[in-house]
Amino acid sequence: MEDVKTEYEKVISERKEVLNELNLLTEDEKVKRFIELYEKEKTLANKQNGLYNKNKRLEYSSCDHIWVRVAHDYDSWEGRGYDYHGCVKCGLDGSVLLEMESLHNPQWLANDRRIMYDYIRNNYGYYSGTHTDLSCDLETGMSLYKKIKSVFPEVDDDAIVKYLEVAINTEKESKEKKLTL
Repeated sequence: MEDVKTEYEKVISERKEVLNELNLLTEDEKVKRFIELYEKEKTLANKQNGLYNKNKRLEYSSCDHIWVRVAHDYDSWEGRGYDYHGCVKCGLDGSVLLEMESLHNPQWLANDRRIMYDYIRNNYGYYSGTHTDLSCDLETGMSLYKKIKSVFPEVDDDAIVKYLEVAINTEKESKEKKLTL
C-alpha cells in the first residue's frame, strides 16, 4: 500500500514540475504564437469540415441524378430482395443503407458515407432523377459517366443512359469472354 502512495506522490510532484515548465514556456513569444496558430488551425479545420459537409449535401440536392443498381440484398426472413442504387453523376450511394444494417451506428461510417447516410435519411425525395435498369459498381458507373461527358460535353441525360448501357454491357461481355478463355 505504501508503494502505491509513494508512487502517487511522485507522479503529483512530476506533474507539478511539468505544469510549471509549461507555464514558463507560455510566456515565450514563439510559444504563444505557436499556440495561437494551433488553435486557429483547429478552428479552420472544423470550419472546413462543416463547409465540406454542407457542400456535399448541396451537391446531392442539386443533382439531377442518374441511378444505377449498385447492390442487391435478399432478406430470407421476409422473403424479399432489395436493390440499392447510386448516382453516377454525384456519387450519392444508397448502398450506405445496407452498410448501416450491419454497423447500426452512423459514427462507424467514414465521413463521406455518413454524409450520404444523413442526407438519404433526412431527404425522403432523394431518389428523384433518371432511373435505369443498369447494374455496376458505382466507381465504374461514375468513371464511365465522366468519360462520356468529357467526349460529349453537351449530351443530355437520356443519351448518357444509352451510352452507359452500351459501355456497361461491353464491359460485362469483355469480362465474360475473359472468363471463358
